[in-house]
Amino acid sequence: RPKADGEVYFPCKSPYIRLNIHGPYLCNPKPSTMLRSLLAFALLIFALGGNAQIADTIRISDTTMVSDTMVKGDTTIIITHTTFRVTDTIIIMPEPPPPPPQYWKTGGLFQANFTQAAFFNWTQGGENNISIAGMLELFAHREKGNYIWANDLRLGYGRIRTGELTRKGDDQIHFVTMLDKKINDHFSYNAQLDFRTQFDLGFNNPTDSAPISKFMAPAYVMAAIGINWHPEKWLSINFAPVSGKFTYVGDTATIPPENYGIDENKQLRSELGATARIGIRKDLMENVNIASDLELFSNYLHEPQNVDINWLMRINLRINKFLVTTITTHVLYDHDILIPKTNNQGEEYLGRGTQFKEVVAIGLTYKF
Repeated sequence: RPKADGEVYFPCKSPYIRLNIHGPYLCNPKPSTMLRSLLAFALLIFALGGNAQIADTIRISDTTMVSDTMVKGDTTIIITHTTFRVTDTIIIMPEPPPPPPQYWKTGGLFQANFTQAAFFNWTQGGENNISIAGMLELFAHREKGNYIWANDLRLGYGRIRTGELTRKGDDQIHFVTMLDKKINDHFSYNAQLDFRTQFDLGFNNPTDSAPISKFMAPAYVMAAIGINWHPEKWLSINFAPVSGKFTYVGDTATIPPENYGIDENKQLRSELGATARIGIRKDLMENVNIASDLELFSNYLHEPQNVDINWLMRINLRINKFLVTTITTHVLYDHDILIPKTNNQGEEYLGRGTQFKEVVAIGLTYKF
């Protein structure tokens, strides 16, 4: 406010204490000396008056002669023969509150891949083709105390057109939610729920009319309770002696349930067993990293020697901030799933076997 006649106004530059000083000074005419004396006197008032609370007000109206030494903690304040008159308020301003703790960490990754090839009068042969694929990964992790709740979602879809035929190149919906309770730096209790299915119709051959898969046909759910071991930051080993695996076919009229180990005229198959998982997240060298997830499941109640295998591995080679080359392999074996095969006579039949998928792609990547 504007200074009135006969008043002197010195605001303190500290963000925590503000002094408004009014009235004539009886000695120490230099402003810097007076300001230091007033600040020292204010500290003395607090020391003698106890612990001041936020927004406490101290009023002083007197002419005071001070000659004393005060020790407050590790700070010594010496005030000698300073006489002044104070008639105003000393306001204790609160310290800025600390920022609230951030328990959640969220983010994601988007990748788009595109390939194209064209042939015209090419004597070595070839067929025009074009493919496009996209992948979206999202995560939301919460850590508080000894508990970690991790949620991860991966969505992928792609189409390939060769000549006049079009088919899927990639199709996946994969969601994992996991709760960990730390025991120590290397071990934790673990509960996990895993869900997998696909978006679109799938065919064994592009010319087929009968699909072999579609959304929620099949769908897989895995629920497991066990223990996690982290011998290294980049390595996680999980063993869940209590695991439930559920296979569901929503549309049995279109998708034969027996192809996925489900009895005829039923939609659900339940299995009780044990699960082991090995996860790797490691930088092999600068701009090259690997992510590997191996899952093994054994059914206690039916042929436990036939172990289901689900192994997904991805190697990323970063070219620059936005371009990445990705090599992805996926190995699946489920003793209950029947896949199309062809015998030596050219006859098609359904049998058990290992499924394998490999994709090499160069695409745009955006991380957020």
